[in-house]
Amino acid sequence: LALNEVYVGERDPCRASVLSCSADKYNNGEPVRLKCSGILCCTGTGSSAWAAEVNRVRHHHVRAVLKGFEQSGLSSFASQMDKDEREALVRKTAAAANSVLEEQALPPHAAW
Repeated sequence: LALNEVYVGERDPCRASVLSCSADKYNNGEPVRLKCSGILCCTGTGSSAWAAEVNRVRHHHVRAVLKGFEQSGLSSFASQMDKDEREALVRKTAAAANSVLEEQALPPHAAW
């Protein structure tokens, strides 16, 4: 039982956790298999700062996605931009992604 937050992961931080998780309101209650560094569960009484921090989209994440698109040949629009235009795109994309994540987050008083 946790009052604020609980993190479940491997004792050895160099190893990945393999978890099977399910929730009634996600994936029709079917378990989802995850290979990750761990899972963070946050409650309404805890601080939302930790959950917000681990879900935040950073500028370097957006840059990496753009670079991946360019290297795969899926998109060349970003490579045609100058540095300032590209950085403006990175900032706007990160802000938009974080806005969507914040809208989807359950408020502290939400009932499961």
